[in-house]
Amino acid sequence: MEIFSEFLGRKIEIPDDPRRIVSLAPDITDTLFRLNAQDRLVGISFYCRRPFGKLKNFVRVGSYLNVLWEKLEELKPDLVLTTSGAQREVSYEILERGYKIFVLPVPQTIYGIFDNIKKLGIILNKDMESDKLVEDLERVIRLLKESRFNMRVYYEVYLGGKITIGASSYISDGLKILGLENIYNFKRESYFVPDDNETKRLGFDILLYEPHSEKIDRDFLVKNLEERFGKVKILVLPYDFLSHYGPSFFDEIIVKLRDLILEYVEHGKS
Repeated sequence: MEIFSEFLGRKIEIPDDPRRIVSLAPDITDTLFRLNAQDRLVGISFYCRRPFGKLKNFVRVGSYLNVLWEKLEELKPDLVLTTSGAQREVSYEILERGYKIFVLPVPQTIYGIFDNIKKLGIILNKDMESDKLVEDLERVIRLLKESRFNMRVYYEVYLGGKITIGASSYISDGLKILGLENIYNFKRESYFVPDDNETKRLGFDILLYEPHSEKIDRDFLVKNLEERFGKVKILVLPYDFLSHYGPSFFDEIIVKLRDLILEYVEHGKS
């Protein structure tokens, strides 16, 4: 099959019906399961976690930036799937080593997530399944919009340092679904290092903090955030939460975020 690659800026040849797929991105692995294509999956990345409890027996082939080449060779994939952004260099190396590869763009909006689902549907001959999945997720969004908050939020995630989001982020779009206004929505960047003084000046109703690990000292974390911002409302999110941009972003993560905020507002539990 000949398909246009935005990553390479040209048409490329990939298998008409790929049957041995390696996914090096959590969002792609999530999508393959949701398209009922998990039987084609032979390898995944160290960071793939969703769907929870269903990835135990898959070979872990690498991370975002590094590939275990011997394991990849043993699997003999007919297609390797990656994303752009941080995986740009490793994607070029996979291509140079002679593997068939397709690179999906990192979405900047929730519609970019839908677009990636549709692209995978085309690649896998799962057009009907991808159409239905997008329709189901759009239905979830409509239901979530029926009961919305009216709050200004500051979101921060630790990625080797503090990072927040601007308007060009699917996370900002996701927050809007729940009626949550990102205080940095006036910034055009997707991700950037925030200035604490500017954050305090802008003001927010609640701070949403996403940790870099499941193993965190929540009390220490909250104390540190209070030292930076004062006695503010802080909701510590689960690890690998809003930073995940597979289909689960809508019917698992945003739904869970709604429930976490409701519980926090009603009971003060973070």
